[in-house]
Amino acid sequence: MKKILLLSIVVLISSCAPSLKTQRMTTFEGDEKAMTITDDWVAVDTDLATKYIIDKLTNHVRYQRYLREHNYKIPKLFIGEVENQTSEDNFPVQALNNKILNEFFDSGNFDLISIKDRDRILKEIKYQNSGMVKESDIKSIGKASGADLILSGEVVMEEKRLGGKTLKEYSLSMRLVDIESGEEVSRALYETTKYSKQKKFSW
Repeated sequence: MKKILLLSIVVLISSCAPSLKTQRMTTFEGDEKAMTITDDWVAVDTDLATKYIIDKLTNHVRYQRYLREHNYKIPKLFIGEVENQTSEDNFPVQALNNKILNEFFDSGNFDLISIKDRDRILKEIKYQNSGMVKESDIKSIGKASGADLILSGEVVMEEKRLGGKTLKEYSLSMRLVDIESGEEVSRALYETTKYSKQKKFSW
């Protein structure tokens, strides 16, 4: 009798327990889902931002004018590093820089400075300035690398609290500068707002 009663209890508990469902997702699907539940910058943000930036920079009216003035010659581009000006030490700025480098190469619209020369010059810049490219460095970079244009930028984040939510407003600003003249030939700004709901305590 005790065995029958124990078995009945086990069956009852099993039928009442919530079932665990698992789902396999691609990296993009996982990151897309993460965008809805986290206020952190994730890989899909990097993908979206990079594609948007390249499209805006290359289609900007000033850049198109630059190309006409140079007989549509493919410009040689030095890609600087995006500076992380957010308060987040864990912001994936290295992944963002790598993505920008690869996407600009794959676009076919530019001839990029070799990785070896780029890394050497960036080390010199970091040693001298401990930061991003300054206007005074542009011509010296051009002479050292043989580039026509330099790409630089920064990402910033402003955090707000509104209606029980934590809002993070990210802004990625990028610009193309003519090394010879020091003038901007294109500029692009990507903005996105991420949010997370504040957790309620329960006892």
